[in-house]
Amino acid sequence: FMIVCFVFLALIPADAANLGQIAYTASMAFSGLNSVGIIKSGQLVARQHTHFVLSILSIINCLIILIIPLFVSLIAPNGTAEQWSIIFYVIVGLMIVCNSFFFVVGKASPAPWTKVNNHHQVYIINQPETINAIMKDG
Repeated sequence: FMIVCFVFLALIPADAANLGQIAYTASMAFSGLNSVGIIKSGQLVARQHTHFVLSILSIINCLIILIIPLFVSLIAPNGTAEQWSIIFYVIVGLMIVCNSFFFVVGKASPAPWTKVNNHHQVYIINQPETINAIMKDG
């Protein structure tokens, strides 16, 4: 649905500001749903390592926020409706590619590196020997 909203934004005339605002608001609402799906998948796959995965996603989002103004100034230096249409079409293309990739690769099962070892092994450390070994090395 978000893609449809961006295509609509690219096609509407510049004097239809109310329609543009509605389409933009709808695209942001659907963008939130898209983000929730990605974060939920990250939580299901990473399990106890979710904090690390979400940190990486936050870094990626921050980098995108830093790159977007440069992208907009290169493609739409005058801010005309035609230039913004190009930006919206580029966004649509990126969303199709990224969502298709996520559809193929994304999963909801835990990754193998999140499996907990069920062998309840207890390691006993002889404290006096450990302390003596540390003192000799230091």
